[in-house]
Amino acid sequence: MTELFEAAESEGNSDPTATYAAGWLSENGMFCPKDPEKAFKMYQKAVENGHVNALAALGRMYNRGTGIEKDESKGNEILLQAAEKGNGDALHILATYKMVKAKDKNEATKMWEQAAEIGHAESLFQLANCAIEEEDVDKALPFILGAVEKQHVGANCLLGEWFILGIGVEKDEQKGLDMCMKAARGGHLDSLVVIAETLLHSRRNSEEASEDCILARSILDIAAEKGSEHALLDLGLLYLNGVDGIPADRRKAVNYFQQAADAGLPRGLTNLALMHMGEQGGLSNDPDKVKSLLVKAAATGDVEGLFELGRWMLLKGNLWGGEPIYKAALQGYSNAQLIVQRGYQHGLAPFVADAAKADFWEHKANHIIIS
Repeated sequence: MTELFEAAESEGNSDPTATYAAGWLSENGMFCPKDPEKAFKMYQKAVENGHVNALAALGRMYNRGTGIEKDESKGNEILLQAAEKGNGDALHILATYKMVKAKDKNEATKMWEQAAEIGHAESLFQLANCAIEEEDVDKALPFILGAVEKQHVGANCLLGEWFILGIGVEKDEQKGLDMCMKAARGGHLDSLVVIAETLLHSRRNSEEASEDCILARSILDIAAEKGSEHALLDLGLLYLNGVDGIPADRRKAVNYFQQAADAGLPRGLTNLALMHMGEQGGLSNDPDKVKSLLVKAAATGDVEGLFELGRWMLLKGNLWGGEPIYKAALQGYSNAQLIVQRGYQHGLAPFVADAAKADFWEHKANHIIIS
């Protein structure tokens, strides 16, 4: 690696690939100290010698303010140059910008499709997620398979989960677990969470179930230590209810929910609020604390947070609680859909009796949504 850096930094070097590689290593702190400013200079040098990936990297660094003062306008201009040269990374970043900042889903989708056509794994995976949001499993599956072919660890995990559950493919739990394990070896932490959840829900005899649960806890511990917020949440739920071989411990549950909430996970916030409401794990029922936690969770658009905020408001006699419940229902949360359906059926405030709307929401509540 020393030779690579020496070659990249030499004045007479005209090998853009070596220079780009040295920049990438410096940016990510691989085999050398992390040095974004040095990486930026390496990318600039590689661009001067016609390296398109380095051009995309420069645009990304301008967009993020990494190694250089943030300038999204200049970053997008550079990314567009790289995109016009057929760079998948540039197309993907621009598409994400269009989606998140410009709220232009159509333009974003076109760019992701362009990137997917040249085999960009992250864009293939993003198109799969868009199809899943539309509840179109058949449309999502080819994109997932394409991303898996490109060794995308997130796609491996998702397809593994689908094999475990039998979504879009013939159910094969072992194949699904193998795919998740492959993704986990590639550094995908939530794959460990899927493996643990599968073990927790396996239907075997009591002795094996106990062993599976203890193994699942160990896997979740590893994922949580490595930074998985979802593992923290699952550990909280595990100790909240208790499972074979692991007794309930509400104080431990509170600790894990608090960590998940501190990490910004909406369901961590919601579950912590519910623990306060139930005065569990040594917590008091503090209305201001409950409201604060639920508002934060609902503000992210999380359906469970919206539902619990609305339910809490209604319990407090605030009919505006119907609004977040209705939002959660629109997003497919079945518990919220049932409340909306019963509200329209029986004319329960804040809903007004309406048989047609009650029938509509009954149908929605009985419709299985893949997420």
